Amino acid sequence: MRGGLFCCGTVHPDAEDAVNEIERICSLGLCGVKFHSEYQFFAPHEEKMFPIYEKMVEKGLFAIFHAGWDPYARDDTLAVPESFAVVAEKFPGLRIVAAHMGGIYLWDKVEELLAGRYRNIWFDTGVVARYISDEQLLRIIRKHGTDRILFGSDCPWDDPAHEIAMINRLPLTENEREAIFFRNAEEILTAGS
Repeated sequence: MRGGLFCCGTVHPDAEDAVNEIERICSLGLCGVKFHSEYQFFAPHEEKMFPIYEKMVEKGLFAIFHAGWDPYARDDTLAVPESFAVVAEKFPGLRIVAAHMGGIYLWDKVEELLAGRYRNIWFDTGVVARYISDEQLLRIIRKHGTDRILFGSDCPWDDPAHEIAMINRLPLTENEREAIFFRNAEEILTAGS
């Protein structure tokens, strides 16, 4: 695996050249595409997204989505577990990272609809330490598998030390911690290359 930074691009779902922008993102050597439904005003399972996902699969790019509640968003939460389930089923070749353990404040739905059900969905730990109990976090990790959990801090919105401490206090093996802290990221970053 090459060293250095691994960067993602983004595309606005309503842009006229959205599919072509995926081509450009790939040509720049970026490894994925970040979407934030709450700021880009779309639900991940909307049909207008399908050509974008198809092009991402073709180019080997992964998708990372903000998931769940956002303190600066409007009233509706658009990136919800139900939406990710639809995308995962319709695009089994798309590697999906549902940030914030699948959805901030939507943990019960994450457990019910996503955890352990889709091999093409990963969760990251970004900004969850202050929102989820250790017990529920551990249940989700065990159900989904430590091979599908990525360390995330969502810095600067939270201090990475909080998520590090959260993972370290869980009853995980050293191999499971290594998988979460870096090995799973190595795999998802190199899977498309």
